[in-house]
Amino acid sequence: RELLYNIMEVKWDHIAYSCFEHREAIPYISGGLQAVLKSCGESPQFRIMQWAFSNEMVFEVIVPNGPHSFLNRFLAKQGPGIHHITFKVNDIKLMKRLFEDAGYEILQYSDQYPRWQEFFIHPKLVGIVVQVASSNFVHKENSSVVTAFIKSKYNEECALHETYNKAYLEDYDILKKCPIAVESLNIDCHDFAHCNTIFKDLLLGKTENIDSTTVSYEWDTGTKIVVSKVEDDIEIGPKVVKLLCQNYLGDIQNSNPFNNINITGTDTPNL
Repeated sequence: RELLYNIMEVKWDHIAYSCFEHREAIPYISGGLQAVLKSCGESPQFRIMQWAFSNEMVFEVIVPNGPHSFLNRFLAKQGPGIHHITFKVNDIKLMKRLFEDAGYEILQYSDQYPRWQEFFIHPKLVGIVVQVASSNFVHKENSSVVTAFIKSKYNEECALHETYNKAYLEDYDILKKCPIAVESLNIDCHDFAHCNTIFKDLLLGKTENIDSTTVSYEWDTGTKIVVSKVEDDIEIGPKVVKLLCQNYLGDIQNSNPFNNINITGTDTPNL
């Protein structure tokens, strides 16, 4: 593991949530949470929006891009909810080999394009789909060019965002104005063995044994994956994203339209 620390860079990049339309998410994330819009994008299967919070953790919302998207099956089965988590690494080929050497099956490996290379790990192992990716694209600070591109191509989404919040991630100092940090993602699983191998040994999370049934894994943003061991007859999976509000909550929690997202924070306004 020490050798891996010396050659591999791992960042827990984002948590992805799926719903039917971005307009369901924008009022709450851009408005209530005052998150900073980082990027928009699309593929033949889905469209994405990403927001950054005060601790630089990113929350991604993915929606179906047409009737044949795989997300339609996901949403039909369980409705809007937490879909996957993404880790970025500096060497996708080496990380793929490390996962294979540890005995894991690699799903949907793709390294055709330097801008985005990826593979996936099945959710039955740790209770959630894990995406491991590498990219040569860097979202630079003060990147007004990136913002201009986003606004020109995704004008409808950006216009709705700007109804509530005009902040774009052109400078990371702007995140200091966001009152919300992503505290943790809580997952239920049946076995710590795969979680320890994947989250600690391969993806280099810092581990804390909270009690006999709960372990947490932490990365540089301070956001934790908190895994609880449950009985075999209980369904595993992601349970909740916990957000920490540093200012007065007001009616933020009451206006929360999402399943699986909870906020804690101060009870009185800053005067």
